[in-house]
Amino acid sequence: MYHYIPFSGDITLLGTPLPGHQFWSITTDDSGNVYIGTHKEHEGSVIKYDVASKSFKNMGKATPGMRRAMSGQ
Repeated sequence: MYHYIPFSGDITLLGTPLPGHQFWSITTDDSGNVYIGTHKEHEGSVIKYDVASKSFKNMGKATPGMRRAMSGQ
């Protein structure tokens, strides 16, 4: 995952939260934290990127048995 600043063109690599997982959907909360729904064969998960601590947290599988985790927005 990358952080991109359009006005300066700066790009920063934030890391790879779950290797092998594809980002399927992304949304944010009021604090700017990023929530990512992922897809990997038989392993749909939700990841949170905390902007304050600049760290990823695996929130786990959205629903056991689901292959994708998708935003409802």
